[in-house]
Amino acid sequence: MPTRSGRATFNLRAVVQDTGVKADTLRAWERRYGLPCPQRTPGGHRLFSQRDIDTVHWLKARLMEGMTIGRAAELWHSFEAEGQDPLIALPAVSAGEPQAFPILHGQALEHAREVWLEACLRFQEEQAEAAIAHALAQYPAEVVAVEVLSRGLAEIGDRWYRAEASIHQEHFTSALAMRRLEALMAGLPQPSLPGTLLVGAAPDDLHGFAPLLLAYLLRRRGRRAVYLGVDIPLDRFEQTLQQIQPDLVILTAQRLPAAANLAPFGQLLAGCS
Repeated sequence: MPTRSGRATFNLRAVVQDTGVKADTLRAWERRYGLPCPQRTPGGHRLFSQRDIDTVHWLKARLMEGMTIGRAAELWHSFEAEGQDPLIALPAVSAGEPQAFPILHGQALEHAREVWLEACLRFQEEQAEAAIAHALAQYPAEVVAVEVLSRGLAEIGDRWYRAEASIHQEHFTSALAMRRLEALMAGLPQPSLPGTLLVGAAPDDLHGFAPLLLAYLLRRRGRRAVYLGVDIPLDRFEQTLQQIQPDLVILTAQRLPAAANLAPFGQLLAGCS
């Protein structure tokens, strides 16, 4: 199970907005039960990781089930003592329980996507980053990654195809989305589940967001996903397989010519099985 909380990037206000738990309550939980476990800046301010936020959601779910906060914290620590990750052993949202963020395609997310896209189309990097930060303060990171970043890239790709956006605007938007997704991935805790997955894009395929998003979502769920990037060559790929020893290989292609380049990889993998 993970013993580290990942890179701390969220301040107290962001956690309050994300979880709905008041700042005083978060401080009390930390002081009394050691949950969550934020880091401190040199100035003494709290900085939370994505795992810290997930921990707060987990505690809230236990309270909704009728537990006291003391019992919920005790349960968390008992899972850890047994070598289990509480977030996996007992998910925050149980079957039949209402989702904390039920609107995944609602007007709020559509508005966030529109604001982000408009800033990107104007090459306004600070405004685009602010739009994503605001969305992350209201929704889980994976929801923002899919509903704002991924769908936003698809939309600007359509605009480029219709000659409503330039290639420079498309590249600028893609670069911002990739950078933000890489930052989100860097803040994740260490993998907690066994097995390794290898993810990348086919030869001659330079579209890196889709495989990177897949690797991020897998890591969010405790999987070890090794991301190789784009335009992966067949040369020495067998040596890479021997070194990584993946349980599953996932190679993406967004164009038919690139997809055709995957045939030799399939033959190689078939020979390795």
